[in-house]
Amino acid sequence: EVNMKKILFAVFAAGLILAACAAKPTTPVSGTWLVVSYGQGPDQTPSLPDLNRAIIFGGDGIINGNVGCNSFKGTYTIDGAKINFQPMEVMGLNGPPEIIMEQERAILQILSGSADFKIDGRYLTITNGDQTLVMEYDH
Repeated sequence: EVNMKKILFAVFAAGLILAACAAKPTTPVSGTWLVVSYGQGPDQTPSLPDLNRAIIFGGDGIINGNVGCNSFKGTYTIDGAKINFQPMEVMGLNGPPEIIMEQERAILQILSGSADFKIDGRYLTITNGDQTLVMEYDH
């Protein structure tokens, strides 16, 4: 008798959790994306190996990640094929090797203001002026 109640409660709780997950807001770019490369048009710089390179787009319009040594957080909105970023808040330390800071600056520059985005299979490309960021879907 008690076990049946426990099982029914567990099934009910799991149903609530699933319903909550299903109700999460999403955008076309929702999910975790890993930086593949960035830079000017076809002259892309591959992301540095052995570094954080995840950028997480929440369905609630929050973006956060770490593309060097500092974590960042901000908000974004989608308007058709445009993605608009509010200024990012960068938390952490400055002064790691210059090459890491260059990557971080370049990527955060692309993730500012109004940019174009395109999803092609597993890839998300964000183009801001003459600078492009290519990311691969992680989960």
